[in-house]
Amino acid sequence: MNFQPDITARWKQNQEYSKNIFSGIRSIFQIMDNCMTSGIMEGDDQELQTTDTVRIKFASPKYYPNSLYPGKDIDVFDGSKRIGTITVEEIVNPVLDRDREKWILIDGREINTTDDFLDLMHQKLTRGSNDYIGRNFNGFNDLLWGGFGFHEYEEPLNFVWIFSEISKEKLGADFDIIVEIMTEHESGKIKLELYKEHAPE
Repeated sequence: MNFQPDITARWKQNQEYSKNIFSGIRSIFQIMDNCMTSGIMEGDDQELQTTDTVRIKFASPKYYPNSLYPGKDIDVFDGSKRIGTITVEEIVNPVLDRDREKWILIDGREINTTDDFLDLMHQKLTRGSNDYIGRNFNGFNDLLWGGFGFHEYEEPLNFVWIFSEISKEKLGADFDIIVEIMTEHESGKIKLELYKEHAPE
């Protein structure tokens, strides 16, 4: 099977799982404590052996950006059974790389008011500091410059806003103001991807 992998990793099968694992298996990956995703895992040989290098294509990486780094262990499941672990060797898709350009996912289904949006941005861009910076449009504009905990000053920042049509309906004119702040930011380092519903694979 030929595809562009998101990562390469070292495979280690769970000793308690006795079935053979074959290249091309679709499995579930525990990306983070609160995030699991499906993906396809392939190797050079038909049957995967412990210590084999595998290539993995995940579903919807933009939903869990900046979550991986070389050496990270990820549990792999077939249904509810843990069949093994992969150890990240190389991150091919920069969206997933903890140390590359920063990405933030905005889910329009979780935002009901402008205050909800500003609180979410404060939480994500300040790493949860207790001050009130960012909780109005001018403050949000300041947060986008960086230096408040998530990204460095003038470091590029990428936003993926899914279910943006829901946000547009709920936020009204404020939605257009927010989009303008992001797309016309003076730093020139802010990128925004708007999706009416899900982001494409």
